[in-house]
Amino acid sequence: MALKTISIADDVEFNSLVQALARDVVDAHIYWGQHNALQAQLEKWPEIQAEVWPFWYYTQQAHQRTALASLARAFDQEQSSLHLRSWLVSIRDHTHIFGKDAAKLRRPDDPFMQWLPEGAVPDPVQLERDIDLCSRQDSDVAALIVYRSSVLAQRGAKLSKQGAAAKLPELLYEQIERLLARARDILNRYNYMFDASFFSMTPLGHDAVERVFESMQRDLDQHKAKVAEQAGAVEARRLNFEHQMQRINDTAPGGDAEAREERQALAEHFGYTIDDLGDITGVVLWRQGQPD
Repeated sequence: MALKTISIADDVEFNSLVQALARDVVDAHIYWGQHNALQAQLEKWPEIQAEVWPFWYYTQQAHQRTALASLARAFDQEQSSLHLRSWLVSIRDHTHIFGKDAAKLRRPDDPFMQWLPEGAVPDPVQLERDIDLCSRQDSDVAALIVYRSSVLAQRGAKLSKQGAAAKLPELLYEQIERLLARARDILNRYNYMFDASFFSMTPLGHDAVERVFESMQRDLDQHKAKVAEQAGAVEARRLNFEHQMQRINDTAPGGDAEAREERQALAEHFGYTIDDLGDITGVVLWRQGQPD
């Protein structure tokens, strides 16, 4: 079905459409990039992943779903919606707002407009090709629409009744990558002809996730070192106790009352419970009369 042209009064309204569409395209790239960056860091730092794996799983899922929802809006096919296809169809009927002359009239004091080459207007053949690449006839776009309709935005009743045996629609990693690149290229191709600018798909601080993992690994290593130090102190204390107990046993018969008292006093000093021969049977965690 042929799409209707979006009514555009002037270049201000067109720019508003560009900005709105760009939010979906840029968001799709940002959240997909964060999903991939998080996956790479989890593989690089397996100890961090093991610490709180449910949190990482749901965080990745949130990034992925947000990226795909934004991408699905960009490649929507609804007649009354703004998406890449409806935007391109509208460009076909408003080519007069593109190019260096139109840009200089619109913003005469903007030096960036001078960078536009002569003839920077939409090529009709390229425009029709881009419209086709954003239509449902394209296999990648079709796969995204089916995935959105059955998994992302809605849940098919027939598939749900099949339970675990249901074969859900697939959207391959390679298809997502192709659609992201396509959306970026198309958006920037025509925005450059209109505004002499490009939208960046990489946010400031995009690599912060790596520093976060490095910091968490450092804290985890420090905690492990502290635990190891405490365990070493406990073991040293046990060996000291056994050494002193052995001296008592070497100098007194096992049943001697005085020796038993020495053993008990030593055990209380170290916080152990013992049998008559001085072998450790437990650790005293609390004694009556001690403050909580």
